[in-house]
Amino acid sequence: MVFGGGTSEELVLAGGCTDPGATYWVTSDGRLIGYLPTAPFGAVNAGWQALFSEGLPANTPVLVRCG
Repeated sequence: MVFGGGTSEELVLAGGCTDPGATYWVTSDGRLIGYLPTAPFGAVNAGWQALFSEGLPANTPVLVRCG
């Protein structure tokens, strides 16, 4: 999907997947950076949080895996 911009929480809502196993992926410098909203530890999403500490920019391409 192409996300219109906003917080990671808004991305999850826009993705339309309610499965707790959903994951979201973006590319940065040739690497895949993942986001697992239900991660039990903050370290799981550390790369995502570092990349999007101020939210995702408009028109960010995101690969969504639902479940």
